[in-house]
Amino acid sequence: MKPILARAYHEVGLEAFINTPFDVKLLCLQRFVRLFAYGASTLVLVLYLVELGNSTSQTGLFMTLTLIGDVVISLVLTLIADRVGRRRLLALGSLLMTASGIVFAFVGNFWVLLAASVVGVISPSGNEIGPFKAIEESTISQLTPSADRSSVLAWYTLCGTAGAALGTIICGWVVQVLQVNHGWQPLQTYRLVFAGYAVIGVCKFSLCLLLSRGCSSIDH
Repeated sequence: MKPILARAYHEVGLEAFINTPFDVKLLCLQRFVRLFAYGASTLVLVLYLVELGNSTSQTGLFMTLTLIGDVVISLVLTLIADRVGRRRLLALGSLLMTASGIVFAFVGNFWVLLAASVVGVISPSGNEIGPFKAIEESTISQLTPSADRSSVLAWYTLCGTAGAALGTIICGWVVQVLQVNHGWQPLQTYRLVFAGYAVIGVCKFSLCLLLSRGCSSIDH
């Protein structure tokens, strides 16, 4: 039995992941936390926009412009990542997530929300957007031996998928409990979700501060 377990331990890439530097584990945890926030916010984003009085056309425009804006920002930030410093960009992105969550929790203006969604990287689909993934993957590749790279990146991807799924489930449960059992208005519950998004941004920023200088080529 032990040889079988040892082989499985190796084949699923767990051995490679456990043996990676602490920075790699932090980056995987950041992805989990970030996708948790994306999964939670995406579940209520359209409902929130409609509850604010936006039409179906306005909501569709919001989602489209957010995606376009995220692509542009991702391209720009990815190109300058090594000059500015990967750690710094990840930390900046976390602060922007926090700012975006605060704006969504307290502001109802369509264009202000659109700007916050683009700059603060609110995911309209629940999937990975923004420059974070490219920066993190390049850093993980830099810190991981080539023989273990595919296994470690697979665990990195799994962390994101698990985070998004868990975020969606917990958000749905919280919204239902507050509305059905405690009589909260929909707008109140949706704003609470975005306040939680801001808190997660702070948590992600804290994780960025724990990364070593080896995570950014400009810091060598």
